[in-house]
Amino acid sequence: MAAILALLRLLPLPVLIALGGLIYYEGLPGFARIPYLVSVPVLGDLTAGRVAVVAAKARAEGREAGAFVERQLWQAARAKAEDEAAKAAAALQAEINAADMSVEIFRKNDRLRAAAFEAAMREQRDEDQKTGVDRSHCDLPDRVWNATR
Repeated sequence: MAAILALLRLLPLPVLIALGGLIYYEGLPGFARIPYLVSVPVLGDLTAGRVAVVAAKARAEGREAGAFVERQLWQAARAKAEDEAAKAAAALQAEINAADMSVEIFRKNDRLRAAAFEAAMREQRDEDQKTGVDRSHCDLPDRVWNATR
């Protein structure tokens, strides 16, 4: 300690100010390698130096900004994928609805054909009862035959 004080007495004031500025900005040489010394608030600035502290903050901010941009890109990609999935689901649902509609139309036509056939059978039965004719087969009228095609 006495040697350091003797050295400081020999150096002029401008040199001491320059050394102080150098230590403030660049840090104490070798002390940055001591673990956990950099994490102490006041000693960390002196051991690491102002340049290293500002550079570390800039790197951290850059990492955070990059992570933010990356997160936004992922969110946009996820939203796009969800939209595409919703469109695909809507298209599939439209196909299902069209198939259901065609089944309903078929059933409606089937009911109409069955009703026309029943009406023709009733007409034929009534006519047969009036005339007393027994038919082993049923001739369908043209309107019924055309409806069943």
